[in-house]
Amino acid sequence: MARLGNYPAIKFAFKGEAEPRTLTEAIFYEILGRQMDNTVRIGERSAVLTDMQRTVWEALAAGSSLALSAPTSAGKSFVFLAYIEQLKRTRPNANLVYLVPSRALISQVAADLRAASLDKGFGVTTVPIPAASTVLGTPIYVLTPERLQVLFHTAPELRFDVAIVDEAHLIGEGARGVVLHSVLQDLQRRHPDMQFLFSSPQVREPAVFGTVVGRDSVKVVKTKDSPVAQNIILLNRRAGDDKKFDMLLWRDGEKTPLAEIDAAIPIYNSHDGLVYLSWALGNASQSLVYAAGPAACEDVAFKIKELSQDPAVAEVVTSSGPSELSVQVRKELTAFAKEAVHPSYVLAETVEGGVGFHYGRIPPLLRNAVESAFADGHLDYIVCTSTLLQGVNLPARNVFMQNPHKGEENPIEPVDFWNLAGRAGRLGKDFQGNVFLVDYDEWESSPLSGPKDEPIKPSLEVALTDTSAELLEYIAATDRPSGETPNLEAAFSKLLRDYRQGQLDNTFDRLSGLSMQTRASITSALATADNQIGLNVETLAASPQISGYRQQELYDYMIEKIAEKGPDYLIPLHPSAGWREALDKLRPVFARVHKYLELKEVVPIFRTGR
Repeated sequence: MARLGNYPAIKFAFKGEAEPRTLTEAIFYEILGRQMDNTVRIGERSAVLTDMQRTVWEALAAGSSLALSAPTSAGKSFVFLAYIEQLKRTRPNANLVYLVPSRALISQVAADLRAASLDKGFGVTTVPIPAASTVLGTPIYVLTPERLQVLFHTAPELRFDVAIVDEAHLIGEGARGVVLHSVLQDLQRRHPDMQFLFSSPQVREPAVFGTVVGRDSVKVVKTKDSPVAQNIILLNRRAGDDKKFDMLLWRDGEKTPLAEIDAAIPIYNSHDGLVYLSWALGNASQSLVYAAGPAACEDVAFKIKELSQDPAVAEVVTSSGPSELSVQVRKELTAFAKEAVHPSYVLAETVEGGVGFHYGRIPPLLRNAVESAFADGHLDYIVCTSTLLQGVNLPARNVFMQNPHKGEENPIEPVDFWNLAGRAGRLGKDFQGNVFLVDYDEWESSPLSGPKDEPIKPSLEVALTDTSAELLEYIAATDRPSGETPNLEAAFSKLLRDYRQGQLDNTFDRLSGLSMQTRASITSALATADNQIGLNVETLAASPQISGYRQQELYDYMIEKIAEKGPDYLIPLHPSAGWREALDKLRPVFARVHKYLELKEVVPIFRTGR
């Protein structure tokens, strides 16, 4: 393991023993020598890095921009956090932004940074409001790309020295990919010499991230090695028998029978199979169960909790039950869920049985409490959505999946599958993890057959090359509802701002496969749109994912009403004015959104407004 640079596994294997008695003198000194080579100083402490982390550390310390592609649990976040800590020690006034794809990940990264800053004195902020420098230096911003756009709108002169971009491969995901593309270029325009650190799971060409910001010389670090192994285990219902499953080990396309499972209760479909097998095979250690959406999360969590109380499956339980501390934590979490959401909220019932769930719309404080309880070992299960694919660090011994989708309609792709599978096995706590796939032959996708590293093509590039005809049609059409085709709308909005700011050619130059004819056609279409949209670029940038046509129509309506009835007619009341009065003023606001942005017919049921 030392020769592979896997020091977390060595520490786990030796249970913290500095000089295991079973080692020969030669092997001990070899381990010690390699360990010293991989040890770095961070302030007053030292840290032992893996070989991959050491390579990354040396590039970062030299000030290089870097694109890192590595499996889940390879330690990407650890080395970035260590670099941030070291940088803030030596340059407390350096401006840093840590970009994450989801609100759930904001909370986790901010908590990790605050833990690292306890005795270092640097601050962390998660709100898109300019923060003043203090005697301790400038704070670190942890934001989604959308929040960074808001920050840039409120602070036109703000610039950053370093940007860490987590889950950078999401630049290829629809409208949100266009938003990420846009903020990366905004960052680079404000500070051309800044340092970019891109982190992603296994992607084929990480250098594409550097191309987006004009850094052809970005240092690429790419590895397929994971410090924790994953066992891929297929669980197939046996035809004609609703109580039997076949368990097979999948390895490089080969299937090896392992065992037969006799269910204690009949299993009539794959969904129920996911619930039962998660309970039967996962109750002795912590497990993640993947579900397609919030409703599915709640349903699966509730059913697993029900199984824990079902006498018919009592003999399946192999765990010794929760500790007194875990029972207390679960009771506190139950009370918190009832207070934070509703006394009948299903999470309040499931966590008492050791089963939590996790999705983006859970109130942040409650979501953080669920994550902490799981990380501390007080919950046995987390049922989760694709927020887990977006970097939330919740590894477990087992991961269970059944026909997984990303969102409601999209079957999981190989890169997302392996990203999720990588959560099985905890670095420094397990040598291996288990990935259980229920009725894999019935899945809508076959991620095991696809490559682990996927090519990444920025969404903006897709819009301009693969769907250029549709984009030209969208730009020319002044009557398209906002939200109808978010990827085209986001692309149009960004390109129009680039046209206004004289940056269009620069954006084009950083995209591959874009013909001169397409460049000319897009430029001509944008010139025509520019003549029809009178709003200035600052106003358009304040709502960067909404078509300029729709913003212009809403603006014209508001100017007309202000001239007719004054500005108070349009301004919502503060809730302290009384909830009914405030509601009466909010209703026409939503009606205007539906009418002027979404171009929907609005039924005149409101007492005020139009």
